[in-house]
Amino acid sequence: MSRRLSLIARSRRPRALSAGLLALLACGAARAATPAAPAPAVGARAHPRAADGSYATRLPAGRFGTVTVYIPEGQPRSVALFLSGDGGWHLGVIGMARALTDLGAVVIGADIRQYLGSLKKAAQRPGAPCQMIAADFEALSHQVQKEIGMSEYHVPVLIGYSSGATVVYAALVQSPPGTFAGALSLGFCANQDFAGAALCPGAGLHYRRNPRHELMFEPARSLEQPWIALQGQEDQVCSVHAVDEFAAQVAHARVVKLPLVGHGFGVERNWMPQFRDAYARLTARAESPPQPPPDIDDLPVTEVHAGGESDEFALLLTGDGGWAGLDQELAARLAASGVPTVGLNSLKYFWTERTPQQTARDVARVLRHYFAAWNKRRVLLIGYSFGADVLPFVVNRLPPELRERVASLSLLGIDADASFEVRISDWVGSGGGGAPTRPELAALTHVPVLCVYGEGESDSICPQLSGAGIAREQVVGKGHHFSGEYATLAARILAFARSAQL
Repeated sequence: MSRRLSLIARSRRPRALSAGLLALLACGAARAATPAAPAPAVGARAHPRAADGSYATRLPAGRFGTVTVYIPEGQPRSVALFLSGDGGWHLGVIGMARALTDLGAVVIGADIRQYLGSLKKAAQRPGAPCQMIAADFEALSHQVQKEIGMSEYHVPVLIGYSSGATVVYAALVQSPPGTFAGALSLGFCANQDFAGAALCPGAGLHYRRNPRHELMFEPARSLEQPWIALQGQEDQVCSVHAVDEFAAQVAHARVVKLPLVGHGFGVERNWMPQFRDAYARLTARAESPPQPPPDIDDLPVTEVHAGGESDEFALLLTGDGGWAGLDQELAARLAASGVPTVGLNSLKYFWTERTPQQTARDVARVLRHYFAAWNKRRVLLIGYSFGADVLPFVVNRLPPELRERVASLSLLGIDADASFEVRISDWVGSGGGGAPTRPELAALTHVPVLCVYGEGESDSICPQLSGAGIAREQVVGKGHHFSGEYATLAARILAFARSAQL
């Protein structure tokens, strides 16, 4: 059940990455990069305490080399992925990172030189595909939050200085909504040398190459996540006017003008208050999501409401990328068809180990709540990737009176085995040894089951289940992410559920 982190050629699930990231795959001159110069509640290993009460540790992190992780004193409230400029991880960026720990942030500091070096090696391989850098950052967040023992997963904020400012902008634009809480760029230029690597379009990243072989990014007019550019008005490296013009064309963008600041961000009092305020703005929404109803407020559920008089609702167990990408898109299309949807965030729910029995009890609580609150008679159960793997175990352990109200069970990209905990080993390609899903599927004798897989998805067991009591199997789109054909996917699920009731 390995979730390989080769960012392109996953015909199967990249489960460590949010479900939509790889569904989105298709296919400046060097800037001065050196800015002027806990007993952790997360359960991290003990490290020397800094004067501000925070801790720091260093961890190996794949393409990013070794990252430095700053852990605040007390319970963390947010997570930031901070990419340095060309001068590496030292001097000014360290002060910036430590300033955020005062706000309760875990800051993961990465050296851009190491990261671009990794991209260069990838780009030099024969037949090298485009790079999904958003997937790299998401995988880094997953890995480090697990490594340091975070009690729950936090959707991270991207931060970059100088060259890093451009890279994090590109990562944000590539990513599907929900992957990151937003991005903060300090000293942004729209051009960047990516060491010869081509970047995938993802959710809407577009660029051209200039004569110096740098990537010149176009404004992301449909960006759904917030992007803030802190721009020194005395910057001699990145044109102040060019940044203003660029950001004016980016959806959900904001430029914070810093009158006495150059590209080096030298005098802290001239930019530190604005820096802290910008970060607080980006984390405010993530820290204050809509609260679930009181009787299920310990569960990470999201409601997507719909109009109409349907007597059914959908419960969607997400992939282990959490409530993002495919999961959000599918729920929106179900709601547009009159079927309200509840999403159970697998990344958050299975961040700690669960059992099939415990998961079934919690799903039963969710079903009972929404049957009553929304006055519905039947439920469409849907699982994607990680969620598809665990859902047969759940249905088989539901109380009979709830199982009888399941109109259909749709399994999107189910694998041969299931895990009940999100694990680092799954993200780095050494997973396996989960509970087999076939016996659970065979036991689903009274629930209509739809198994959906994408063309070329070699790891899905859907094609092997034609004789195993599965009512129907269908191919939608290509690969584990169905080529982004979410409207077709929703239509197939609804059509199957309604035909099963005839």
